[in-house]
Amino acid sequence: MATQETDAPSERRRVGGFREFFGPRHIAVAFTVLVSSLALSKSSSFELLLSRPGSVPVVVGVGVASLLPAFFVSVYVRVSDPDKAISAGVLTAGFCLGAMVAVIAGTLNGFALERFRVLPFLSLPLFFFLFVGPIEEGLKLLAVRLHPGAHLETATKYAVLGAFVGLGFAFSENLFYVVNNVVFGWEDVAGAAVGRAAVSPLHVMMTTVAGYYVGRSGLGAGSGLSPVVKGLVVVSVLHATYNTAVTVFEDAGWAGGHAVGGIFLVCFFVAVVYAIEEILRGSATQGTRNENSRREKTPSD
Repeated sequence: MATQETDAPSERRRVGGFREFFGPRHIAVAFTVLVSSLALSKSSSFELLLSRPGSVPVVVGVGVASLLPAFFVSVYVRVSDPDKAISAGVLTAGFCLGAMVAVIAGTLNGFALERFRVLPFLSLPLFFFLFVGPIEEGLKLLAVRLHPGAHLETATKYAVLGAFVGLGFAFSENLFYVVNNVVFGWEDVAGAAVGRAAVSPLHVMMTTVAGYYVGRSGLGAGSGLSPVVKGLVVVSVLHATYNTAVTVFEDAGWAGGHAVGGIFLVCFFVAVVYAIEEILRGSATQGTRNENSRREKTPSD
């Protein structure tokens, strides 16, 4: 009997580990890898890169360099977490998931853009608000939610995970833009790198906010999907607003249009950073209150 009692927990752990390894999240990740691999194999950018293998080191180097501002934003979000830092393995897996869903998003965007272009007016704003924002932010949010190793205790930790998912998304997107500029010459690649360095933090910031709301949904009693929907709507609108504004100011034919566009983008990023800071501070304050409440309810010895 003693042997049976000792072996039973071990058997339960073995079966539980087997079920956890082949659980819904792992299946979803495997499906994501499969779909992104198929999308990448059919990508014109991938075919272009294969046709010029000597350009691979330069393309990757430029892609990494253009990611530096977004990387610093991700590090800032992580060090701002008042709790113990998330493991590097979890963040690396989040980065890889973000990179994979970016391939899927790029394929869907390319397919949908041709359909929106036939509209007689406001084709690009409608494309940004009705498709790009919800699809890109939805896929990143899904990557945070389905992360198989993300059993996190606070909404702030989900925000940190979201930052690195957004970083991976930005990395893939950067490579896509840089590769597409290879055919036009390396001078345009440098210009694309500078442009991507300015845009990449957007993905990190948006997914940080979305990740926070994913954490609110999973940790809040009775909150259900409401915080997730709220987070998706907020970041989708912000993303689409950014894209629309950049397009308008880039096409501005009046004097000073680019200067106004630069001021707008600076104010946009400052406002988003302020919102992220408020989220992190609010989460820290709430965590302190919860801890004090638990201590008050604990009977003294």
